[in-house]
Amino acid sequence: MKLRIEIDTDNLPSVGTPVTKMTETGCPIEIEDMAVNEENHDHAVEEYNYSPATDAEVTCGTCAAFDQSTPMMVCISRTSDDTSLGFCQKLKFMCSQENTCSMWVEGGPITDEAFDDHGDIL
Repeated sequence: MKLRIEIDTDNLPSVGTPVTKMTETGCPIEIEDMAVNEENHDHAVEEYNYSPATDAEVTCGTCAAFDQSTPMMVCISRTSDDTSLGFCQKLKFMCSQENTCSMWVEGGPITDEAFDDHGDIL
């Protein structure tokens, strides 16, 4: 079974560095190139107050941009064994589900359950 992931970013503010290159493994460069990931992480800290959450309901783990779908977790597992990580589709870096930032959007996380049998977002 193939799972096609498409993220509708029309309703998300355009910030940070967009995913511009996928690696030969099919993963975002921001996951496999730790220098790029760290640059985007630092941008999230400086510009969007990425930090430990003080409100358990407003965490990266509940954000609509927090991607923990199987394909993304396979990509993340190539660089980390931390299962609390996900990929922020807005700020383009691996982030912890326990943290938060000022770009948080209700409705997440992105998981396999968000897709139908054809890989389209429900």
